[in-house]
Amino acid sequence: MFSGVFDTLDLRVRDYAFQVRYQLFGRGKVYNHLVHVDINDSTFQVIKPHEWDYSIDARVVNALTELNVGAIAYDMLFSDPSEAEENQDLIDAVSGSKRVYFPMVLGFGDNRGRPVSPQTAYNEEEFMKDQVWKLKVSRGGKPLSASGIKILPFPELRGHGAGIGHINAYPDRDGVYRRLPLFIRYNDGYVPSLTFRMVCDYVQVAASNIEVFFGQHIILHDAKMPYQKKEDIIIPIDEQGNMIVNFAGPWGDSFDHFNYAELLNVSDDNERLGRIRDVMDGDLVLVANVSTGFMDIGNSPIETLYPLCGIHTNVANTILTKDFLYELSIWKQIAIDTSLMALIIFVALRFGTLNFSFIIILVLMAFLAFASYLFFYHNILTNIVRPYIGLQLSLIMVNIYSYIYERQEKALIRHRFECYFAPSTLNKILRSRKRLEMSEKKVLTIIFSDISSFTLWSETQTPEEVRSTLNEYFEEMSKIVFKYEGTIDKYIGDGLMAFYGDPFKMEDQTLCAVKTAIEMQQKTRELKRRWQSQGRLPIKIRIGINRGEVVVGNMGFERRMDYTVIGSAVNIAQRLEAKAPVEGILISEAVQREVKGLVNTKFNGKVALKGIEEELDVYEVKLV
Repeated sequence: MFSGVFDTLDLRVRDYAFQVRYQLFGRGKVYNHLVHVDINDSTFQVIKPHEWDYSIDARVVNALTELNVGAIAYDMLFSDPSEAEENQDLIDAVSGSKRVYFPMVLGFGDNRGRPVSPQTAYNEEEFMKDQVWKLKVSRGGKPLSASGIKILPFPELRGHGAGIGHINAYPDRDGVYRRLPLFIRYNDGYVPSLTFRMVCDYVQVAASNIEVFFGQHIILHDAKMPYQKKEDIIIPIDEQGNMIVNFAGPWGDSFDHFNYAELLNVSDDNERLGRIRDVMDGDLVLVANVSTGFMDIGNSPIETLYPLCGIHTNVANTILTKDFLYELSIWKQIAIDTSLMALIIFVALRFGTLNFSFIIILVLMAFLAFASYLFFYHNILTNIVRPYIGLQLSLIMVNIYSYIYERQEKALIRHRFECYFAPSTLNKILRSRKRLEMSEKKVLTIIFSDISSFTLWSETQTPEEVRSTLNEYFEEMSKIVFKYEGTIDKYIGDGLMAFYGDPFKMEDQTLCAVKTAIEMQQKTRELKRRWQSQGRLPIKIRIGINRGEVVVGNMGFERRMDYTVIGSAVNIAQRLEAKAPVEGILISEAVQREVKGLVNTKFNGKVALKGIEEELDVYEVKLV
């Protein structure tokens, strides 16, 4: 939805990838027959600026021709004529060389360039008819369209060179130069860029053999590289005809550089002429002024202050090495984003928060590794920032949601179960809530208690008195159960059922149950004395305890669940409570075996219990 928001940030990340690539692997692929001839500060120590005229340029053109270079592209504007004699020197040198390419600048919108006379304008249009290419466009797009000409070589020089090309270059929205239009639409044709024109001539591809698919690629059909067979060169471009420039490295560590002044008198020194010819023979030469005060600099992915003439050299290098950069299509990028989104949803629904976070961090690392692999080894540029931020936001938001949800769930569990579990047990459950979702067979100790003659008493009391009496009684009994980490299963009228040994294992569960029963009887006697003095219920209770295998778990239906135990051992504990003496505690033989020697008991004979075929040995706990 907000892909445009992250575009600039993504471009910066790509720039960083260029710099990392250079640090890891050094400069990229370099076509060894590309050379810079620089007019720099040291050049002006040999040739004084006020002494400079076109005759000097003519001498350099003659020297480069004698060195047998393949082509000479000037990234310098020869728009203003000099003295006639000097002009003629340059014209003669260019005509004799037949390998010099000159730049031009196209205008856009209302800015058509400097005012010109009608005759000059006519001459420019006539000249441009021979310079504009008629390309085969097989897929339309939105090519840059010029509205006019801003700068051309001066009239006498036009037509003597090998060709002309534009040097229009435009930065991306963040001011960094990353791409160049290989051609710009002008009238009913296209003007190629300076080095693109030079390269097409170098590989012997005429305009009629160039096929354009805007938004996809340019095909140079039957290109012939030196000493190689003919083959098609496929150059990826965007909808406007821009090619992403694959910068080979920093300005000083990409191509060979020669000083302009070094070539002035090279013809006079045969030894030096032979040495330089060995280096420059057949090379494509780009001539530019990179001296302080004249240098046209900008921000590139590889270097902050980068001479913009280097863009044109890198364009030629990218094409000749076929080391192109490819941007994933919008549909492929959407496929990646959708896949990541589906993965996030799957992991979020399938795993807990901790595992989700761990997996998403792994996915983040894998995605960055995948994107790095595509760039470093396949020159494929992916949108890193948007998916990366999406994964990060998912990680943050799922954790926030999980935190809020878990707090709500814990609050709900605490509210729902705090009357059934001891606080220490409830805290353990909140740290391991899956315990409440499990059902399993366990050996537990079950305790039942009941108030003697409570039903008869309650029939003579007000509802408020019955409620307050039960509430006070259950509150005191619950404290004792929780003291020994028991779990209250339910309140049945005036009865209470609790069990020990779940949800967490207790080594002394049976002893804790018996101690609970003893303290319950002791507390009940305290209540009886106090209540009798107040004219209230003379409370007496019976308690039965049994130990055996039961099924324990959260049971019921979606809107009403109870954490409870079921099984014959539960029924026996209830029957023992019914058989117990008033103010007494009756236990089964299984309980007696566990507490023998720890609690004072006496054998109470055999009893027949409802639903049990055989009579059972029972014991009574002696109360002090």
